[in-house]
Parts: sequence; C-alpha cells; structure tokens
Amino acid sequence: MKRVPTSDPHRHEFRGGATLLGLTVAAASVVKLLAILASREAQRSPASAYAIVATVALIGFLLISFRQGIVLDARERRYRRWWSVLVPVRVKKGSLDEFRRVALGNWKRQRAVYPVGLEGASTLALTEIRRYQTARQLAEDLARTLHLPLFDTSTGRMVVRDPEHLDESLRERRRRQGKPAAPLGEPPAGLRTRVEASGGTLRLYLPPLGFRGPSLGVMVLLGLLDVVLVLVFLVALLQGQGAVDRLLTLVVALAMVVPTALVFVKLFAAARTTQNVEATPRYLRVETRALFSSRAVEISSDAIEDLHVASAPAAGQRRGRSGPGGPIVARGDAESISFGEHLGRQEKEWLREVLEEVLSA
Repeated sequence: MKRVPTSDPHRHEFRGGATLLGLTVAAASVVKLLAILASREAQRSPASAYAIVATVALIGFLLISFRQGIVLDARERRYRRWWSVLVPVRVKKGSLDEFRRVALGNWKRQRAVYPVGLEGASTLALTEIRRYQTARQLAEDLARTLHLPLFDTSTGRMVVRDPEHLDESLRERRRRQGKPAAPLGEPPAGLRTRVEASGGTLRLYLPPLGFRGPSLGVMVLLGLLDVVLVLVFLVALLQGQGAVDRLLTLVVALAMVVPTALVFVKLFAAARTTQNVEATPRYLRVETRALFSSRAVEISSDAIEDLHVASAPAAGQRRGRSGPGGPIVARGDAESISFGEHLGRQEKEWLREVLEEVLSA
C-alpha cells in the first residue's frame, strides 16, 4: 500500500490494490480467446475452453477492482482497515492503544525494501518503501503524531528513539544525557586504518577492499579464461584461409573476450576501491575512490542523529565483501552515509567511538 496525502496532520491513510496483476490476468485471457477464435478449429472448441477463458477474465476483473486501505486517527486513537471488491466486503476497526511502537525494518530482495508498520499486541503492516530516507521520515511522522517510540532495525541493529527526541542530533543527545568527553581507549590490535588528527579535524584512511573470498577465485578464473581464449583465437586467426574467415574469427573472439575482460576489470576496480573519511565538529565527509572515478558525500554534524555499527551489510553490499557485521552508519533525516564494511568488528567499534567524540564536540 502507498500513503495517501491528507489535509489533517493527525490522520494517516494508506491505500493499495492489485490493478497491475489484474490487468495481466485479464490480458492473458483476451489473448487466449483471440487464439481460439483465430484457430481453424474454433467451431469445434468445447464449451469448457470458453468457460475457462471466461473464468480467468472474471478473476482478472475482480483483481482490478480489488482495493484495500488503512486509516489511522491519532485524535480518536482508532484505526480502521477495509477491503473492497467493487463494494466494501470487510471492515476491521480497533484501538491504536494495541500498538507499542512504530517499526522500521529492512527486507533485502533484489533491492532493499523498508517496511513501516505498527507493532504491539498485534502487528499492522502499513507500507513498503524503497528509499530509506523516505521511509524514515514517514516512520518519524507516525511516531510523532501517534506518540509512540520508533524502533529502527533497518541496519540489523535496533535503534530506539522516543517521540519527544526524534529530531535530536548526536551532539544534542550527548548533552542532554550529560555524557562527558571521554579519553579514547587504545586502538585494537591489527588496526588497518591510518588515523591522523590535526586540530579539530580527524582523518581516516581506510584500506582498500582487497582481493578476498569468491571474488579472488572468479578473477583468477576469468584471467586464465581470457588468456586461453586469446591464444585459441590467435591460432585460428593465423590459420584462416581468407579475409572473411579471419574477420569472422576476430568478431567471435572479441564477443567472447571483451565481456569477461570487463568483468575482470570491474572486480579489480572494486578490490582497489578506498575510502577516506574526514570528520570535524561541523561535518562528516566520506570520499570513495575507485579505479576510474571518485565520489564524495558530506553530512553536517548537526544533522547526524544516529551513529552506529550495523549488524548487517548495507543495501546492495554482498556479505562476502564485508567484515563481521555491517558498515559504520551515520544517519539523519535527509542523508545517510555508510563506510568501512570490510573492516573488523572491533576496529569499526573503535572508529565509531573516535568519530562520535569529534562530531559531538
């Protein structure tokens, strides 16, 4: 279901249906009917064939007309869930006091999906959103108007924020909690990140991802395959009887060698990608340098509300390329930054502590 805009800030409405699925089923029935009518034996087709087509078409029509929705009324502390097929067929009503929290999660399919719902004595799934920042803003809006805490488990690690402090920055939270600046502990053994501190600026130079796990095996196989293919086609090219044979051999060689070479280059570039982090009391900046490009993302320290080590790899990040757990994550309402997936757990926790001291100064 998708959220429907309303003029009342204390009223939240979500609606959905199965229109696309219904159109697909109905179109399939029409195609089948046309195929029967176009065949030479249309007159001999049994009535059961037409009955099946009509039944499928009816199912498609019912799916097209199917609708469902949820209405949350924060003032009345009530919710209403309804289903309809042309006309309302079922309505369920209940109290919002059944729920104890707003839940924001993460389902990793081909792409990350962030479900938002209410949990408590029962569960009420509201919507699924593909962009985290949009899902976060909706979850915060629900927590604020329904006066419920927000439980964010989108990184595999639960982050709980009460409705009174949803927009509180990392710095403001430390000051409210009276958490003083503490001396940093000794860095963990085998620290791979190069750390430089100058004045109020902290710079972290993370090591490259490196060649590891399945990626290394794939690169070796692709490299050997490219060498073998080049040698085979070179021999075939030299033994060609005419210009046409040689041209055909060259085209086939390029069609087979180029794709594997591109995959090899892509894996090599990913293995040599590095990240440089710069943190000050004013901002956090992460620059990712690949083999042929670089990209920088910056977020104001006043906008950072969460800073933690995720318990799961970031969206789109394969587990084989990560160290234990997930990346270091800095999140706000409008922007999120993650880095250091491939580092060890102790190293990530220590770096997070260092960054928190600098960003909240």
